[in-house]
Amino acid sequence: LGCSTGTTLDLISKSFENVTGLRAHLVGVDNSSAMVEKCREKLSWIVGKHTVEIQENDILSCEISNASFVIMNYTLQFIPVTRRLDALRNVFNGLCNGGILLISEKIRFDEAEFQEACTWIYEDFKSRRGYSKRYIARKKEALMNVLVPYTEQGLKNALEQVGFKQVEVTVKWNNFATITARKSGPVPIKGTPASTISTPYLDAFFNYNPTYLSEFLTKEEIEALCLERSRTFASKGGIGVPTLTEMDQTAENIQKLPYMKTSKLLSKDGVALIGDRDEFSNEEFEHFEKCIKEMMPWKKGPFNLFGIEIDSEWRSDWKWERIAPNLPALKDKVVCDLGCANGYYMYRMLELEPKLVLGLDPNLKAWLQFQAIQRFSGAENLQYEYLRGEQMDMFPQMFDVVFCLGVLYHTPDPIGKLWFVSI
Repeated sequence: LGCSTGTTLDLISKSFENVTGLRAHLVGVDNSSAMVEKCREKLSWIVGKHTVEIQENDILSCEISNASFVIMNYTLQFIPVTRRLDALRNVFNGLCNGGILLISEKIRFDEAEFQEACTWIYEDFKSRRGYSKRYIARKKEALMNVLVPYTEQGLKNALEQVGFKQVEVTVKWNNFATITARKSGPVPIKGTPASTISTPYLDAFFNYNPTYLSEFLTKEEIEALCLERSRTFASKGGIGVPTLTEMDQTAENIQKLPYMKTSKLLSKDGVALIGDRDEFSNEEFEHFEKCIKEMMPWKKGPFNLFGIEIDSEWRSDWKWERIAPNLPALKDKVVCDLGCANGYYMYRMLELEPKLVLGLDPNLKAWLQFQAIQRFSGAENLQYEYLRGEQMDMFPQMFDVVFCLGVLYHTPDPIGKLWFVSI
């Protein structure tokens, strides 16, 4: 937005040259006919490689739809202050979920002396680049009352006001700042949508009516959450057709086993023990063992399921032993295990008598492993939602304690993740 002669779009297009199979749709908007003409000329080499659309238009009235990435380089500062939220809101509404706004602006400072010092530094920089004092002064006079900058905090506040929840300064020099703002929500998955692949047995495990939430959330909050969780589950994380088909077959095999509430549900020497061998017939046990192997690898553990020892990839019991002496009282508390994987820590928490433990994780195989265990555990105070950490804002003020064990280093924005936990 405010593409000028198209230099930024040109550089972006050149960066695509080494990316095989990428075909982008590039849109440039500027209200200067001369700029638009030069932009179209500069980008003529792209035609045939990508689709290019250069509009002579006012950015306040242009239509933005399903954009993955929007750039505003020193554009907002020239829009009347009273219309800036309209411009930002138009961008926010036009971004797809997970979309990015990269906005660069000149900023001002609250302290007059500090502002004067930064202005002097910038004018000295231009002088050393060969600009005359007269040119600098005339440019400064021409922009007086035309370029009205925000403070850094004012710009961040404006972005948050229109709906952005992840807003960070990513580049800053003197009185210039670049802010990256991300629109939260499920990121669109490229390729074959999982929702077009029939997975009836996986879908049979999905709880479309989470009545357990009625004690903690309002009717409106539950309705919004149900819509979000259904959309997220329908995407299945963009898993490929062959893998998804295999997982659906495993889900079918699990559902052939009988429901039961096992007589054994405890932990011993760090192992989550669930079920006794003699609770299955020989035929049922062989079938169960086949299902367990189909779901390998098991990341968290160790487990012992009906006599089958599962040597998990991670010794999660070691971590639990280290943190156990420092745990808060969990009796009758509502707990979230963020990044719960297959639920190992959730089962370890049972001995502390929580009211509810809700696991959140977008790992479909781990979700299926949990569903398999729950078919026999009878632990009704354990629930699992196939959701990501940034969707925690769908559970406002619900949790007494949140566990976040071995999760933050997997995310590119750990501070943003903690922000979602805090609300």
